Amino acid sequence: AFGIYSAERFPEYKFISIGNQGYLEEGSLNFVAGRYYAKLLCFDCGEESSEILKLFSQRIMERIKDKGPLPRLLGFFPKEGLVPNSEKFILRDFLGYSFLHDGYTADYQLKELDFDCFLAEGKNEEDAQNMLAAYLKTKNKADIQEIADGYRLKDRYYHNIYLARVKNYLCGVMGIKDGQEKIGEKYFGMLVESLKN
Repeated sequence: AFGIYSAERFPEYKFISIGNQGYLEEGSLNFVAGRYYAKLLCFDCGEESSEILKLFSQRIMERIKDKGPLPRLLGFFPKEGLVPNSEKFILRDFLGYSFLHDGYTADYQLKELDFDCFLAEGKNEEDAQNMLAAYLKTKNKADIQEIADGYRLKDRYYHNIYLARVKNYLCGVMGIKDGQEKIGEKYFGMLVESLKN
């Protein structure tokens, strides 16, 4: 539910208090509540469309028994510089690779640098290690450097990538431009530490 919801929302939308999170756009109201995703559309409702959609969404919420929280893995992302409501969940072909699955991304902005943090949840530690090994095989060995907690990779699209396996997770930072490596190292360290604890 969160995956579909997060794929359709944008950080600049008008968010409202419904379910775990929802937003109201012209003629539509979408929200997520636990394992449910609701998408309401109101055609030719005139000036009252927002009120009509809110009323219907409240009636739906009354019928949802298991409201549950947002995915717990969102709590591992560092808060500083996080673009609010930018987190996404991708079930398959995460980062464009068929061997990566159950992935989360979050957008970051610091001064003039835009970059992403990511997490992929393996079924167990072996699955996460297999994902890491398969990902490293896609890169030229000359572009891979071992660092304290994992690897730093050079990539023509994502510039500098920091990558590690922690328990049953694959985590990293990508989009770090040359000259900004200290930021990449800082966020990579924060992400690794949050997963270790």
